[in-house]
Amino acid sequence: MWNDKQKTKNQIRIGEMHGDIVQGSTIIDNSVHYTVLQDPADVICELKGDPAALQKFMRNMNGSLEKSHALYPYYGVGIQECEGENYLYSKALIPEAKERYPESVKGQFTITVPEGISLDDYKRQSYISQTPIPIDKAVITKMLGDDPDPFQEGFQKEMSEAHFEIVPEPLPKPIECELGVSGWNDTYQLSYQIQPVDPAAHILHLVTEQIHEGFLSEIIFHPDTGEMNFSYKINCQTWRECRKFLEFEMAAVRGATMSIRVKKDNQELMSSVLEHSISGCSMKDLQNELDMIKAVMLVEAQYGVTFSVSEPLKKEDLAAIHFLANSIRGIPENCTWESFKMTARFQNQAASEDEFRKAGIDIQYRVLVDLTIQNVELKQIPIRVNLQNAKLKDPDKAIVDWKNAQLQEDKSIELEFVACSGNDKTIRIAEC
Repeated sequence: MWNDKQKTKNQIRIGEMHGDIVQGSTIIDNSVHYTVLQDPADVICELKGDPAALQKFMRNMNGSLEKSHALYPYYGVGIQECEGENYLYSKALIPEAKERYPESVKGQFTITVPEGISLDDYKRQSYISQTPIPIDKAVITKMLGDDPDPFQEGFQKEMSEAHFEIVPEPLPKPIECELGVSGWNDTYQLSYQIQPVDPAAHILHLVTEQIHEGFLSEIIFHPDTGEMNFSYKINCQTWRECRKFLEFEMAAVRGATMSIRVKKDNQELMSSVLEHSISGCSMKDLQNELDMIKAVMLVEAQYGVTFSVSEPLKKEDLAAIHFLANSIRGIPENCTWESFKMTARFQNQAASEDEFRKAGIDIQYRVLVDLTIQNVELKQIPIRVNLQNAKLKDPDKAIVDWKNAQLQEDKSIELEFVACSGNDKTIRIAEC
């Protein structure tokens, strides 16, 4: 009889009937008689010319497999392929299956802790350095609810080549901080991200994640000694950002205290007395640069223009900026003059020749000027000019020209003035 076959047997339950599945054939034992079914492979070969019959056979076989699962009707038995081989697996038949018998993985893992440290220290080092802990050996079981999945072979095949490691929790999210220096009335609002480090170094490494007001910084802090290594990078996009950094440089000098405070609770994260100024320039040079930046910002605000930070300012650009900035502040520009030509128009009125011979007079006039700074055009800028201590270069010629002009419809004549001392003072200012 078939019960005498020396083949591997697996006891299963199908509905209310008990039976044996024997490799190579299927036997259903209903306690009355034996019905021998053909090998499925033979049936498939016989029915390959009849698609409808083959489809019906496969459907019936699939239904029989599904119902043979211990968790039916939630799970059935399915067939899956893994690297060219077929394996039975637990197939969810209804949506409630994974709610009642959720899939999970349970395992036992072995790790090797370095000599001389505890497991807690090993995990702490992994966290600080953000280095995963390798798992030497893993025994894993796929679970359905609280019980092992009855079909582990395919799952174990997938897991056989898997690599396991314990990944540490990520470092904290960026810390919103304020960077300040003693004697500076401003701060940089920065978002510092803690960086992975070698635990043996005993340092705290902070880096700003994003540029803020043209400023990026990196800090390495040694809690044991209080030493703070501070480095920075500048990428200013506006003159306002340049001004802020320059003021920061002027405050961050030797002996000043640089500190970082956590904004959330206003607690000091770290502070250190600077052993060196962060700038290699003299205070005089820094002040001159700051004065220039303030002048640029003043002109930008007054005339509604923007000058490039990345494009260098030429000598003539700087001269125009300082002139306009001083004018905005109400400070005229003082310079000297030697000669000046103008066209004068006289009405039919009496005039004394002595008026043409006067010396030490002031000449005031207003002119509209177009200026170009860094290819930015400032049009029709009104400028008032005061030429001091002037006289006519040739009074006699001027008198003759004036008399002749009275006989003409156009009463204008050309006049040329010179400075009495040859090099006298003139004052000019832009009207703002």
